[in-house]
Amino acid sequence: MFVRIVSVPDGKLLLKFDNHSDWIFATAWAKTTDIPKMTATANKGGRTNRAAVPEDTQHLLSTGRDAAIKLVISDSGSFVDDINTHTSAYRAMVRHPNENQVLVGGDDGVPRIYQVFRTKPRTMNQEDHNLIRAFDKLPGQINAVAFSPDGKNIVVGGEGGEVRIYRVSDGMKLATFNGTAEVVFTIAYRPDGKQIAVGGLDGKIRLLNADSASLITAFEPVKVEKRAAAVH
Repeated sequence: MFVRIVSVPDGKLLLKFDNHSDWIFATAWAKTTDIPKMTATANKGGRTNRAAVPEDTQHLLSTGRDAAIKLVISDSGSFVDDINTHTSAYRAMVRHPNENQVLVGGDDGVPRIYQVFRTKPRTMNQEDHNLIRAFDKLPGQINAVAFSPDGKNIVVGGEGGEVRIYRVSDGMKLATFNGTAEVVFTIAYRPDGKQIAVGGLDGKIRLLNADSASLITAFEPVKVEKRAAAVH
């Protein structure tokens, strides 16, 4: 239930904070610029209910089994906001390559994109103000999510082995790959955006065409041998 920030050169623990009430499965840095201003729909007295934060402040997001996507100031661990309504436990999160947005997926099988910084005051009605788009529900739990390098598409995968590619602008499903027949654990785009790498329970890496989700090749990076359990 702790998030730790560690210095890469020397392994020194820089910060530890415990804003979550359950296991944490994913973290992401937020951009330090382009923090939007709150809209004119301010609460009484002309003030909003989001603390003012300098634009050059580094932020960190974390999410997990408690269904919260939490935003903190990374230098101090100070809590800033829960950026979402607590809809589902989330297993995966990744930041948009160009915008202050994050893609999440988890137990309910629905990929969602949220804006990081709230632009409307929170009310007692619990509106999901930061939600930009929710996509079609997958057959099972989502374990892996990724943005294309240009941020125009997303790819998601999880239990059941299904991998889907969606267009961000309108939520349209562009392609589906069903060739793993196993659980998908990790997904990544090639830097040029032309291929997608998928890894899962069967130990194979599959390279897919990023436009059609068709299989290009599959290989075992490490040979895994199955052995029968010893009988005593």
